[in-house]
Amino acid sequence: MNPISTTKPSIFHSFHVFKKDTSFLIFVLALIFISFGYSQFDSTFSQYLGKSFHHELAIQYFAWLITTNAITVLVIQYFVYKLGELISTTTSLMIGSGLLSMGLFFFGQSDSIIWLIAAMVIFTAGEVLVFTMVDIHLDGMCEDQEKGTYFALSGVKSVGRIVGPSLGGVLLDTMSSGALVFFIISVVTLLAIPSFYYSSKIRGQF
Repeated sequence: MNPISTTKPSIFHSFHVFKKDTSFLIFVLALIFISFGYSQFDSTFSQYLGKSFHHELAIQYFAWLITTNAITVLVIQYFVYKLGELISTTTSLMIGSGLLSMGLFFFGQSDSIIWLIAAMVIFTAGEVLVFTMVDIHLDGMCEDQEKGTYFALSGVKSVGRIVGPSLGGVLLDTMSSGALVFFIISVVTLLAIPSFYYSSKIRGQF
């Protein structure tokens, strides 16, 4: 009986996956765009509220929006599950990316709390759709023996979480128009759609 190898791949070998699997590289790029957009909610958006409203009102509005986010997550879980049975994970990821981007765009279009709540519902729908499908889609991209490496490397998406708040803060400081700030942020987030599409097309799944 041959002994089972316990040698773990080096970090350099792990990153070689990006070179040999272009589809996965583009998929991770899409996740970076998504992470960039998602990070804006509790960073750039909260600062935007602070600049747009009196301190106490900004805190109150942000609390209402967090509550809206939580309620929306609970309500639409069932519909997301049903949708996942009807369309591919790639299509779900693309739709979710579009909704996330749309919600971000609408954040900067009005200071009405009703409008902001509506934007939050759209943003959250995209959030749930994307983050529910990411792991399912990633699981189907690799062989069983590669899953650990692929899931670990998908953590590179954190680059978006690092860059997002910094760039959002710079935009808020340099631009007087909140609408323009969130337009730029939404466009960057929207880049996830062609990235998800081309990732699946390369793999022959779209």
